[in-house]
Amino acid sequence: MRTTERRVKVALVYPQASHIREFMKERPPLGIAYLAAYLEQKGHEVKIFDLNVEDDPLEAVRESARADIVGISVLSVFYLSAKKLISEIRSINPKVPIVVGGSHVTALPRETLEESDADFGVTCDGEDALLEIVEALASGGDFKKVKGIWYKNGDGVIPTEPRTPRTDLDALPFPARHLLKIDRYVNPVDGQNLHVMITSRGCPYQCFYCAKNSYRIWRPRSAENVLRELQDIHARYAARVVYFHDDLFTTDKKRVIAICQGMLERDLKMSWLCTARVDTIDEEMLAWMKKAGCRSVHFGIESGVQEILDRMKKRITLDQARRALDMTKRSGIYSKVYFIIGFPWDTDETIRTTIDFALALPADEFQFAMLMPYPGTECWDEAVRLGRIDPKNPDWNAFFPTNLEVRDEVFFTNNLSADRVRHWRKVAYRRAVLTMARRKVMEGDLRYLVNLVKEKRNLGLSKFMKNLFLAR
Repeated sequence: MRTTERRVKVALVYPQASHIREFMKERPPLGIAYLAAYLEQKGHEVKIFDLNVEDDPLEAVRESARADIVGISVLSVFYLSAKKLISEIRSINPKVPIVVGGSHVTALPRETLEESDADFGVTCDGEDALLEIVEALASGGDFKKVKGIWYKNGDGVIPTEPRTPRTDLDALPFPARHLLKIDRYVNPVDGQNLHVMITSRGCPYQCFYCAKNSYRIWRPRSAENVLRELQDIHARYAARVVYFHDDLFTTDKKRVIAICQGMLERDLKMSWLCTARVDTIDEEMLAWMKKAGCRSVHFGIESGVQEILDRMKKRITLDQARRALDMTKRSGIYSKVYFIIGFPWDTDETIRTTIDFALALPADEFQFAMLMPYPGTECWDEAVRLGRIDPKNPDWNAFFPTNLEVRDEVFFTNNLSADRVRHWRKVAYRRAVLTMARRKVMEGDLRYLVNLVKEKRNLGLSKFMKNLFLAR
């Protein structure tokens, strides 16, 4: 219930991430678009500034500072950039209330507020918490009554009572895409606009490395609600490519099939991508997905060694991975698989086994990433325990993941030196590219090679060639 009739001007800002800017420019920040839609629904005036796509980021910062309240999304990968942004806004308007939220704030709320000039931190679903902060600021209300936040007062940084995760996601308005420069989010390879949707929140799994463990309750939107949003973006924005950016899209088979059937019944001619676990798909689901326009499924497998899968609490088997990729290949859907190098338990043998296992799968694309212990994960806790991270003074420059560089930080050297781990990542990178190029040429898919060159040219062709031919 509204506590005031005052119309509040709110600026929601997404910080620049210069080291992964090309990646950030592909996908609109749907989280703050949800917040904007909810605040608009309640009668407030909202503007969104995604500094990754603004023509003049400095002017966008100055304009945001003129709002009644500023909200900033904070992820660990651009935490330093977010801190700088907060300071810039504060220097322009010393009195403007600043609210921060996102996975980094959820994991380290006290530290984020103590280390920055922000006033409030939201550690839960943001819609209701941010609205209540806005209303309290407008009416002079008591912030202690706002659940799921941390705030500053004369006694330091104070937490409030936790907020129960929202389950009625159908009650939320669709994201405020009209406040985004939606035409600027483009795939660098094919030049198409990529429209993002979130059809569920949370993940029931507890993987060692995953920063999405804030809410371990999977909360889906209904198939009908998802279909209405698909119709909306198809009509408003002529959406042709959609990425279902859920933590896990394929949790409920019946819901996935209902969405697919609804797309066919409504004649929604879209191609789409989604994430999946290898133990949540079957041939029936894949057949419906293919009929409804699914062109790509992304699987996080992470290791080719069962013991390491078990230790990271992945709760899958290598046989399940093989079967899932075999089924996906037969369905005609493009598959991308993700693996991680640098677990605390990795050795030369386990990494070599992982690379061999990955490249033996009938996948269409491989990605090998370095392990990063993000705050809020068991991986972070283990790095702290081993003294690899100083929790009182982390080197946030180390949390800059890159696709074409091999300078990423190595956090665990239990069995291998940092240089040795980087060596294996380069080997994996080179073997993946050459394996796929050879495979696609044999299949007669020359378009793959053209798209590969386009992608690497946009993201850094010289780095790509260096990693490809200098990996030893």
